[in-house]
Amino acid sequence: MKFTFFSKCGWSLALARRCEAEGNTVNFWCELKGVGNGFVHTVHSPVVEPDTVLVFDDNGYGPRADEYRRAGYAIIGASTFSYNLAVTPTYETTIRRLMDEYDMPSNMYIEGWFNGDDWVIGMTSLCVYDSHHLAGNLGRETGYESGTACFWKRVRPTVFKQSLGKLTSVLKRAGFVGPISVGEKINGGFSRDTLQGITQLIPMDCSKLLSDTARGTLKRITPRYDYATTVRITIPPYPYGSVGTGGREIADRQNFLETVNPVSVGCIGDKVVAYATTVACSVGIGCSAGKSGQEAKVKIGKASIRENQYRVDAGAYAEKVIPIQLRKDTRCTLSAGNRLQYSL
Repeated sequence: MKFTFFSKCGWSLALARRCEAEGNTVNFWCELKGVGNGFVHTVHSPVVEPDTVLVFDDNGYGPRADEYRRAGYAIIGASTFSYNLAVTPTYETTIRRLMDEYDMPSNMYIEGWFNGDDWVIGMTSLCVYDSHHLAGNLGRETGYESGTACFWKRVRPTVFKQSLGKLTSVLKRAGFVGPISVGEKINGGFSRDTLQGITQLIPMDCSKLLSDTARGTLKRITPRYDYATTVRITIPPYPYGSVGTGGREIADRQNFLETVNPVSVGCIGDKVVAYATTVACSVGIGCSAGKSGQEAKVKIGKASIRENQYRVDAGAYAEKVIPIQLRKDTRCTLSAGNRLQYSL
């Protein structure tokens, strides 16, 4: 298969690498120049050829994506619907009213994968979002951020019905296909956690997932594990205005190349260079929030950029919060010491 990735600042770099490793032809185009060099086949302008799946990792490409869609191309990750959600507050408010204005608790969101008709149950999750920053860093959410997802396989808990479940009829009318999440805002399109997590969780090739979704033939799938923690290393400036960071070199080059999924990075000679705020993502999986967080931490190790050391502890916050949100119809219980216990 052939894929062309349209990227704002490198969010889909790891996914593009995965598709290329699966034996596909991949062209990676990024607005932020330098991102992806040395990691995947990069191009200076988007390659749009017959039988090419076009993957957009940012909602800003919505109108452009729909033009390609009307021309018969297989598209995933952007649409006018998701674009309006992102840039028009009144539109997002209207959709919330159709959902009875349901709001997710702070630091949490529900994430799902819509196939044009219904939800792919195994790709639906409750995500707990945690971020830390250290004294001396340049602003909020620098340092590390982590998101822990709890997947459910058998039932749809009440929290899902109150959020994503209410969007079903709206998404059908809008012709939306792909990932979407509900938190403080409704976001139609790839989130960083989605992009990184699916490379570890799904029991199928990422290229098949993207292709089948874009062509409307996606079937229900089940992830490999029940919990996944994504740890992201971020650097100033935050948020995304002024995304260029002057080519900051990542000190722990060998660990970075072998153990984590790169985001917004490239190679200059033998140096790994960061070009934007999120520079690395590590995904840990397991039967509890703690175990998945520990695996993510071990994989990413320590990361330093210009001698600033960022901590990568993760999972503890999710262990405390996830049990509060889960209902009796799940298989997760809270044991002594406020630690998650999982039973088959």
